[in-house]
Amino acid sequence: MRVWLYATAPRAEIVGYFTIGEIRRVNAAHPDPRVAKAGFLTVPDLRVYLKGLEDGYAIEPTKPRRLSRPVRLLAGQRGPQSYRFLYSDTDRSLLERLAKAAGP
Repeated sequence: MRVWLYATAPRAEIVGYFTIGEIRRVNAAHPDPRVAKAGFLTVPDLRVYLKGLEDGYAIEPTKPRRLSRPVRLLAGQRGPQSYRFLYSDTDRSLLERLAKAAGP
């Protein structure tokens, strides 16, 4: 599965993507220091981020790629707050533009 990376305002552009590698369960009270380090966090910071949860999940990004030309959203389209699924029926135009930007 491909994950598109959106840079929020003031850029408001899709700037790249990665494919999903391993998905790891993270114990919120005792997070693995390697997961924190991979996310450029300290263990205490990761604990704060996961506060109120029993477990969280870390997605390993693989094959990252920056788009040579970022893709701006069309007028009226909004970027995600944290994530947003793209659907082939309602997001067809954006998916076509992203496929063109990503190339072969």
